[in-house]
Amino acid sequence: MDGTSMQYAAFVQDEFRVSPRLTLSLGLRYELARPFYEKDDKLNTFRPGVQSVRFPAAPVGLVYPGDPGIPRGTYEADRNNFAPRLGLAWDPTGSGKTSVRAAWGLFYDLVPGQGDFFQAGTLAPPFQPLTEVNFPTTSPDPHFRDPLAGLAAGPAGFPPGLIFIGWGSEFTTPYAHHYNLTVQRKLGDNVGVEVGYVGSRGYHMP
Repeated sequence: MDGTSMQYAAFVQDEFRVSPRLTLSLGLRYELARPFYEKDDKLNTFRPGVQSVRFPAAPVGLVYPGDPGIPRGTYEADRNNFAPRLGLAWDPTGSGKTSVRAAWGLFYDLVPGQGDFFQAGTLAPPFQPLTEVNFPTTSPDPHFRDPLAGLAAGPAGFPPGLIFIGWGSEFTTPYAHHYNLTVQRKLGDNVGVEVGYVGSRGYHMP
């Protein structure tokens, strides 16, 4: 296996002093994670009802980079990953003793299971087919001296009982909203109290 996956990101951020009592922080980040691909296209994916042109002997539904409509990474990159950020600091009384701080941001993760694409290449038939053999508890051969003896023959590189990892055609990058709200108050010269709330909400998590 000789695989590559590139990830790119860029961001802009600035701070605005709206008034002596209010400061805003604004930012925008963009992220692009390119799908993993293998140097010799030894990957597979699953498209129900589609017959591979690259490997016509493959079971229906098992397709490969190079088949019509199948990109090298087996799925198209998710290109709309814009992540805005917003923060504020506010002195509600103007005395300098109380502050309210709040922030919200959108954060993207890597596409789930990128490691499984490496595993897919390891298991992908016909490159390195892995066969599952299930023996009943009454098997006369408990030591598996000839575990393939009971299997029917199949096309070269595609024996019965194949195990493979196949991904669908659509991926949405997992992302999460992170937000917080904090109120701080100075009490006397040496004491301060703080009450805060921190939350998050994730979408399209693996």
